[in-house]
Amino acid sequence: MSLTVKLTKSDEIRLNKTRKRSINPSEWAANKRKILRDSGESYTSKRGAIIPGKTPPTEARVCNAETCPKRGCTDLSLPTKIRFYNNYHNITYDEQSALLKSLMKISEVCRRRDGRNDATSRRTCTFKYTIDDLEVCRLTFIDTFQITKRRVETIQNKIKNNIDTPIDGRGKHRNRPHAIPNLVRQMIRQHIDSFPRQLSHYSRKNSEKECLSPDLSLSKMYSLFIELNPDVKASKTLYEEVFTKEFNLRFGVPRSDTCKYCDMNYIKLISAKTEEERKNIEIQSNLHHSKADQAYKQLKQDADIALKNKNIIVQLSNYNFAIHDMGSNDVTMCLWHECQAKRGSTEIASCILKYVVDRFTIMQPGEQRKLIIWSDRCVGQNNNWRVLNLYALLVQSRYFSEINQKFLCSGHSFLPCDRDFALIEKKKKFKGVHSWRLEVYYR
Repeated sequence: MSLTVKLTKSDEIRLNKTRKRSINPSEWAANKRKILRDSGESYTSKRGAIIPGKTPPTEARVCNAETCPKRGCTDLSLPTKIRFYNNYHNITYDEQSALLKSLMKISEVCRRRDGRNDATSRRTCTFKYTIDDLEVCRLTFIDTFQITKRRVETIQNKIKNNIDTPIDGRGKHRNRPHAIPNLVRQMIRQHIDSFPRQLSHYSRKNSEKECLSPDLSLSKMYSLFIELNPDVKASKTLYEEVFTKEFNLRFGVPRSDTCKYCDMNYIKLISAKTEEERKNIEIQSNLHHSKADQAYKQLKQDADIALKNKNIIVQLSNYNFAIHDMGSNDVTMCLWHECQAKRGSTEIASCILKYVVDRFTIMQPGEQRKLIIWSDRCVGQNNNWRVLNLYALLVQSRYFSEINQKFLCSGHSFLPCDRDFALIEKKKKFKGVHSWRLEVYYR
């Protein structure tokens, strides 16, 4: 499509266009396993063992009525326990911790065993457990939520340490003394962004890979980075990692043909000395691209019309003498060597005339048939009076009732015919090419 240069690029745009996979923690096996475990459902452990799911409480009271002094254990009903169990397993792990914390109350030790005092006893506080505003014992509390004693002790330790919001901190430590600072990575990104790059002209629709100068290499870029930042500790491996994972770049010129106008603007842009000069070049480049995009949109509209209406033919021809019917996607190739004929306007007109005579009949009275021809602006082949005279002859001979010839923007005339010839170039490496005879028609 076009050739351009980008002197700056945000991290968000870069990450969306590179080959790096997007991070989706919800699809990680460990996270899926944790969600199932926290919700009380069955799951497969890391070693492949199937861990059965938890079941709601089945008894209203599990403690000994004669030894348990808590009145709430007697008044607590089984439906209430099941309701608390379901509410607990329908929320996240951190929300579960917050719920358990809200049902525990810490207080001073009321009494100690005989022979124990504050100095000799390890017990520093007492916890009370409530469910539905009923004070219950720890055994009833554990049975209601089907949790372990260790789970309760973890919440109690956080309460003792004055942690208002008990959050799961497993795997979230910051004890990484050899971690690369984000500032160093950002400096590497800015250094890579400072190099001019090019986009492939014709392959821009299918690929957004940009091209750095063929004189550069990762080693040269890293050496330049160290020269500019001698005090920064950054290895070549780190520089290569940022270049590979966060940028969609390669070294060399674009593989597809480029637009001469865009090439000229690119050279002017990277050599511009003032911001005003750079803006004027960008305005001209944007106007050029806008014209090219508008022509491609019109081409697509005509192709869509041809697909729906068989009486409208969208024919594309270029200097390689290919005719592509956009309505049926049939391609006709006219091939000959320089000893048989030239490749001027007479030969182009002859190919079009033969194509029409072989494939269309003269219209009946009252019949309407429209021909739309898209081509490049080559004066010696398509954009000349001899081809226009041929179209007038086809209308006069009642092959068509109307013929429209349209042109793409110069420098951006990439037509479906070019893709057809690209296929031939690939096939001819393995198979032979059969030439067609050129018959020149004059009327």
